[in-house]
Parts: sequence; C-alpha cells; structure tokens
Amino acid sequence: MTTQPDIIWNEQCLGIRIGEQVCTYLKKHDAEYQRLQKKILELTEKYPVIETFMESNQSISLTEEEHKAVHRYFQLESEKEMIEEEYHFYMGQAQMISYGAMLGKIKKSNIGK
Repeated sequence: MTTQPDIIWNEQCLGIRIGEQVCTYLKKHDAEYQRLQKKILELTEKYPVIETFMESNQSISLTEEEHKAVHRYFQLESEKEMIEEEYHFYMGQAQMISYGAMLGKIKKSNIGK
C-alpha cells in the first residue's frame, strides 16, 4: 500500500510557494531588487530580441549591440537571483526560529501535564 505525500511537502510545490513569497517581499521592500527589475524591463523593451532569444527554438542572428544586451540581461538576472537565494536563506532561518519557539511551547505544555 502506498500513500500520497501531503501536497505542501511536495518539494516542487513548496519551492514554488516559497519562491513566490520571497519575490513578492523583494518587489515591495528591496530597493536593489527593484532596481534590477527596472533595468531588466528597460533592457527587454529596448531590445525585443532578448525575448525572442529566450523563447524561440529557432536560430537567430544578433548584432554586436544585441549580443551585449543579451549578455547584460543575463548578468542582471543573475544578480537578481542571488538576492532571491539570499532571501530564501533568511526566510528559512525565520521559519526555523518560529518552529523552534512552537516546539518549545509544546515541550513546556507536555512537561506541565
């Protein structure tokens, strides 16, 4: 007999949920993250070929300027992802502190019985 794991513990779903929470927080509260998002948007608006490059399976030709723009896009995305990873760590730490406090209360209530 096999059992289905609880959906919240499904690693992929949990990762997506936490990623969404981190990005939502950063979009509202982190100036550097906001700056990077703005730069990425400006770059993709100025060079629509970036989106074509990212989404197409076909070969495309890039000018030297477009190539530099694609390279810059990847640099900015990498910087943005580094901030997201940092905040994934912080969120994990915050949740562990909360979890530890909850376990302490449970232990204390069980000892009192």
